[in-house]
Amino acid sequence: MNRAKLTTTTPQHVLALHWILRIAFVMDFLGHGAYGFLQKASFAKYLGVVGIPPDVGIHLLPVIGVHDYILAFGVLFAPTRAFLLWGAIWGLWTALLRPLTGESWWEVLDRGGNYGMPFALFLLAGRPRSGREWFARVRNWSLPPASVNAFAWTLRLATGFLLIGHGGYGAFVHKEILAKQLAAIGVGPDLFGPGTLLPAIGWFEIALGVATLIRPFPVVLYFITAWKLAREVLYPVTGIPPLHPIFEFIERGGSYACPLALALFLQWQSARESASPPATGTAAPHGSRA
Repeated sequence: MNRAKLTTTTPQHVLALHWILRIAFVMDFLGHGAYGFLQKASFAKYLGVVGIPPDVGIHLLPVIGVHDYILAFGVLFAPTRAFLLWGAIWGLWTALLRPLTGESWWEVLDRGGNYGMPFALFLLAGRPRSGREWFARVRNWSLPPASVNAFAWTLRLATGFLLIGHGGYGAFVHKEILAKQLAAIGVGPDLFGPGTLLPAIGWFEIALGVATLIRPFPVVLYFITAWKLAREVLYPVTGIPPLHPIFEFIERGGSYACPLALALFLQWQSARESASPPATGTAAPHGSRA
């Protein structure tokens, strides 16, 4: 990504980007926190990484629910830089718990929106100039030139990761829950031949992820946003898994927000550069590429 080709974004655009990511943050932590209150069994298994046996951990899960709801409502009503950065760290840590307890590493990539989205929002909050600013409410959201490159790459990596990770479930892991969801809506596993549907979808998602990492285009990113919404809405539509699957859809707010925010950002950058006359004696920019 060429830093010189990326410029500041208008305050109205920054405000829109901030709300897309902020709402996604709230969705992520409300959905994840709900499973703490519901005492989801797999969450208790993850606590074993820090030495807490599942039979004890199951009773501690509501504490995680409280933690997540504090972050969700804190960012909704009075966001601070400390909450935003901690949200990114917590999102990465909970993603890493999956392979640390024997699940696949695709799980970490699939949750790219859970940690990439909070960090992108942290960049919009701006670097704190004092210790007090870490805990002061963020009222002015901005994207100065020094942060533009990092912001674009954060969204780009998060989007690429979440597509490649989810694609890995079908291409390599053949995750059973995905096959059950497709079967529930009448789509059999043999659409392209015996047992080929999930791998085909998986490789398609991996291709989208790689394309995003190489050279993202707004029109493709809008498609990715719609694709992720359609894929994840299968949780509440099919009722699989049975434990309040609506929270599975809500928890993936970052998976919808990252490609949407990146698409809007690139589109606005391109329009801004096209409208700006080239400086005397210099070549006109060829367009924004994140």
